Amino acid sequence: MNQSLTSAFLNILPNLAKNSSPDILAAFKNKINSGHFTRAQDPVSHINTMAAFYDPKLAEIFWGFHLKAQCYCFNGGHTDETDSSPAAVIQREISEELGLDYALANIHAPELITCMDIYNPQFPCREHFDVFFFFPVNKNHFHFDAQKMATEYSHWGWYPLAQAKKMNSSTNNFQALELIEKKLISR
Repeated sequence: MNQSLTSAFLNILPNLAKNSSPDILAAFKNKINSGHFTRAQDPVSHINTMAAFYDPKLAEIFWGFHLKAQCYCFNGGHTDETDSSPAAVIQREISEELGLDYALANIHAPELITCMDIYNPQFPCREHFDVFFFFPVNKNHFHFDAQKMATEYSHWGWYPLAQAKKMNSSTNNFQALELIEKKLISR
């Protein structure tokens, strides 16, 4: 077990408390304290990080149709034992899936934890704790690597928030979309 990664996940709990369900927050804390929260340690239930990119001026979000999950979702992925922190996980995932290079200093603390049941008989995974990081960007300056994106998504793009909500089929993404909407309203 990576003690520094365990500590790093425990350190984000106060930041997640503002927007997350107390029950899910407690289950997340228990998962971390179990010491088995990466996919390698527990193929059935593990922690993911998600990158919710949105353009606050245009009220649009960036996401795609994920090949394995068979739904629209934000970019992200599983925590690895070699990761040093939740921010390092999302930094790696953004690089792997989008080809974008974000310095750790430019990655703000995550703001939401959700728990999603997974029903795909082709994979052992049954539960994801998804830690959401939010990235306000100008979509006109958001240049990603489409070849990397195509390794995990069949199609993707920028969608108005109202349209994304209609496309959505999962409660965890709904919560992230709701939080983006709150951010837009409070601007």
